[in-house]
Amino acid sequence: MKSTSKNDSMKIVQRFWDEVWAPPHNIDIVDSIVSLNTVTISAGKVIKGRENFKNWLIDFHKLLIDAQLQPLDMFSNETGDKIVTRFSLSGKNGGLYGLPPNYAPVKFTGISIWTIENNLLTNQWVERSGWETYNSLTSAKSNSI
Repeated sequence: MKSTSKNDSMKIVQRFWDEVWAPPHNIDIVDSIVSLNTVTISAGKVIKGRENFKNWLIDFHKLLIDAQLQPLDMFSNETGDKIVTRFSLSGKNGGLYGLPPNYAPVKFTGISIWTIENNLLTNQWVERSGWETYNSLTSAKSNSI
């Protein structure tokens, strides 16, 4: 296993955020920066393999239209093989949580932890403020956070 410097690891994760989670949402970049056998655990759901991860991203982008991720904090462990990002993600409701798409503005926060091996993103754990987001979408008072 080839080690990746802290600086390189941060750049790889930042590239993922910049290219996948900002317009024009270049999902194909995943082929060059994510390992073939990647595993993502998103709120307890396990997504195995790069193609399944790409499909998950495509589906998520359909539910959160015009998604835009803003990293709020990003840091690595001592060896640079693990990067943590606290983020804000916004877009329009295209049917999140099985709700009807009303294209209302949506904004929520989350945390992602990526491991990096051989200059590739390998595993990710991601949690989002789902309960709060769901409540904002179903509240009679407001459709955004």
